[in-house]
Amino acid sequence: MAVLMRSQAVGRIAFREQSSSAGECPLDNPVRVTRFGPVALSASFLSSCPLALSSAMLVAQAAAPQAQTLFGKRLERIDHVGSFACRNIYHRAEGRRSEHASAEALDVTAFRFSDGSRLTVGADYRADNAGGDYLRSVFSASCAYYGNALGPDYNAAHSSHFHLGMRGFGMCR
Repeated sequence: MAVLMRSQAVGRIAFREQSSSAGECPLDNPVRVTRFGPVALSASFLSSCPLALSSAMLVAQAAAPQAQTLFGKRLERIDHVGSFACRNIYHRAEGRRSEHASAEALDVTAFRFSDGSRLTVGADYRADNAGGDYLRSVFSASCAYYGNALGPDYNAAHSSHFHLGMRGFGMCR
């Protein structure tokens, strides 16, 4: 939490502490992330401290600078479909819990830029153009910040988003 608070003090992330939850999927010291420095989010999301910090680092050190380098425009917003969901992997009735059950994963769907343009993982990731290059570059960079990064090349369930999770180490597909 101390490193996350220092990141907030220097403007890399905005968050507020959230009360811990009880029930089937309890969370220890969760935070609600509301933005990454100047980069807005489609909605705030509930997060573990490690996920929040890794995400802030990806945005500040890769996603935002690459937008400026490749397009000459600012990354303004990241669209996502959430982080916390008390469920098993692939919504199966049996099996181990998903990283989402502990707010240890974020599913990113799109990036929006200062000129109003938008790149979506589902439609643009495989494109043979600058947009596809940007998405593949951000995904590749994410591998250094998360224990696992799963995208369209992993399986059909991840064809529309980047699953950025904290479990494990070095799984990047």
